[in-house]
Amino acid sequence: FDGYYPSSIFYSKVVTGEFSTAKKGNSMINSAFDDQAVGLSYNADKLYIYFDDIKNVGDIYESTITNFRFKKKVKMGDNVNSKGFESAATISADNNTLFFASRRDGGLGGKDIYMSRKLPNGEWAMAQNLGDKINTKYDEDFPNLFYDGSTLYFSSKGHNSIGGYDYF
Repeated sequence: FDGYYPSSIFYSKVVTGEFSTAKKGNSMINSAFDDQAVGLSYNADKLYIYFDDIKNVGDIYESTITNFRFKKKVKMGDNVNSKGFESAATISADNNTLFFASRRDGGLGGKDIYMSRKLPNGEWAMAQNLGDKINTKYDEDFPNLFYDGSTLYFSSKGHNSIGGYDYF
């Protein structure tokens, strides 16, 4: 519609040790706009989706998965999605701590990695910037929490990278 080719989410199953041919996810997770898989829970029951429809650039959505069936993607709350730009998310194995990348007011520069904890009512608490041990004046993005719950991988254009995004 604007000369731009949007992304879509595909999936594949492992059959006798080999990946099957990828299939496009259903309309619960894909639209005519830009849908990107940017995170998956430890037990693969939640998919985190970056969604961009030109009017709302860069928000994180969540879709529940049961037997390779995707439920309708749901926009995460205002403590995760800001008026800025959110691009990726990862969640702890116990589903109670979310890490995500955001370009929002109050950051250290560019996109930063933030954390939010699930409240007793199921909502996400106010996001906390992970500070200058992780975030730099450049972009940090694509956090990925290892299943041990204590190792966070992320990409960064700072931290003495060799240019562009490097993985830390």
